[in-house]
Amino acid sequence: MKETVTFKLHRLLLLFLLASVASCEPDVVSVHLLSYDPQSDRYIFQVEEITTLENISRLEGRATRLIAGTRLTLDYEKGEIRWQSVGSPVAMGYIRHRGVIYPEDYASMVMAAAYRNIELSMRFFEDSGMPQNLLPPLDTYYEAGIRIVDTAYGDDKKKHLEKDNVFYLPINERDRGFYVLPFSLFQTLPLAANTGIMAHEYTHAVFDQLVYTPLKGAFYSQWPLYNELSALNEGVADAFAVLITGDPRFMRHSITPEWQRDASKE
Repeated sequence: MKETVTFKLHRLLLLFLLASVASCEPDVVSVHLLSYDPQSDRYIFQVEEITTLENISRLEGRATRLIAGTRLTLDYEKGEIRWQSVGSPVAMGYIRHRGVIYPEDYASMVMAAAYRNIELSMRFFEDSGMPQNLLPPLDTYYEAGIRIVDTAYGDDKKKHLEKDNVFYLPINERDRGFYVLPFSLFQTLPLAANTGIMAHEYTHAVFDQLVYTPLKGAFYSQWPLYNELSALNEGVADAFAVLITGDPRFMRHSITPEWQRDASKE
C-alpha cells in the first residue's frame, strides 16, 4: 500500500512538472503589423505569427527583449562607453480581437515588427543548422539616446545625438545588442520594421559570435586583416539579409536614395 501511494505521488509530481514546463512554453501569437509582401514588393499591414514571445506587453522572449529609455555616450576620443541609463522593459499597448493582437499605436506596432524581424532572422539560422547556444537572445534598445563624441577632423571635437540608424553594438558579452535610434530624417518605413535591415544587423551579431569572438581581439592591431574582416562582415550581412527576405533592394523601403545600396549588384 505504501509503495502504491509513493508511486502515485511520484506520478503526480511528474505530471505537475510536465504541466509547469508546458505552461512556460510560449504560445504562437498572431499580430497585425507592417511586413514585407513579396508579391507586391512592398510593406503592407498583415497578420503575422510570432512564435517565441513569453511576455506580449513587454515584447520579451527567446529572440530578444525590448528595452526603452536607454541613454549612453559613445566616446571615440577616449575609447570608452558611458551609460547614463540602461533603461527598462517596454510596454506595448494592444487589443486582442478574434485571436489577433492589434497594437494600439504606431510605436507599439514598430516594436512588435522589430521583435518579429529578429525572430525571423534567428529562425533562419536555426533552420540552417546553427545551434541555439550560438544564438543567445540579445536585448534590443528601442529609441535609444546615443550621444557620439568623435574627433573626426584633427582636433575638432564633434558631439552629436545619433538618429535615423539601427545597429548591432558588441559592447561586451553582457551588454552587446541591437540599438534602434529615433528616426527623424527618414519619413518612410521605420528601420526597425524593415526585415532586411534587422536581418542585416542580426547577421552582424552572428558574425561576431563565430568570427570575432574566437579571435579575442587579436586582429585589432593588424589593420589589413581588420579592414578585410570588416568588409567581409558587411558583405555577409547583406547576403544573409537578401536570403532571409528574398529582396535584394531591401534598403529602399526605409532609406532615401543617396544612402541606398543594391545588394544584387555587390
